Amino acid sequence: MFFPGQNLSDDEHLQFALHFGDYYTHPIARAARQGPRVGHIVDDEDHPPFQDVYHTDVSWDSEPPTFGVLRMLDRPARGGDTIFANPDRTSVSFMRSYLDAMDLAPFMASPPSTPPQRVIGALAPKMLALAAQRTLGAHPYFVPPEHTARAREIMGKGPLLAPEQAVILETDPATARAIARGHMAMYLGLPNYANNLRSLGFGDDDLANGGSDRLVDAIVAWGDIDAIRARIRAHHDAGADHVCIQVLPPDPRALPMQAWRELAPALLGR
Repeated sequence: MFFPGQNLSDDEHLQFALHFGDYYTHPIARAARQGPRVGHIVDDEDHPPFQDVYHTDVSWDSEPPTFGVLRMLDRPARGGDTIFANPDRTSVSFMRSYLDAMDLAPFMASPPSTPPQRVIGALAPKMLALAAQRTLGAHPYFVPPEHTARAREIMGKGPLLAPEQAVILETDPATARAIARGHMAMYLGLPNYANNLRSLGFGDDDLANGGSDRLVDAIVAWGDIDAIRARIRAHHDAGADHVCIQVLPPDPRALPMQAWRELAPALLGR
């Protein structure tokens, strides 16, 4: 996941990481009895090259980490050669090369019991086609059912299509749309999402000022359980194999446990 435009302190960085699970302490730090901290990777004229010190391959540990949480303060002219460090390198040709590199990358840990699968968070037609050709399928984000129908037409039958759908269990229009706009603000400022929405018929007026009501209602399903169930069904009718639900609580820092409990039996058909 990539979150642009963030301005975090070290303490805020650590707190953000806790949203995804408990801290992992590197074995070397454990031996030195060090607690959680943010390590700084520096490479400039006043410091020797330091980028090789960052290394997360501790799959041999009894409880290895699942992921890392990094923040970039200054993008250097060299190094950081990843799709996240260089977000301009998101073309189909680069993604194809990236998948080639994944295929050839050595894996030195114990092999998994089942072959690993991968999907692409694709939006545009050529990336959707690549997802169908080279991966299990696509996981489009921030899309209405109209995009799901387009994606299925491009990908054809067979490849997995699993769009995300944000939902709010709130029947008051003003309250629901206020929560939705808080969620949508960052994405409307990102060119890939904005351009995708324009390709679906939304104009600059729809994207301005937090999003028009028409756009908000297209991206975020809100209302009672029946209204949300209808939106999920619309994605399935458009060709989705699976719909990934993202419940938006009034407080974005809160865990929407109650909404999950209400939605789960209804969406699972119980």
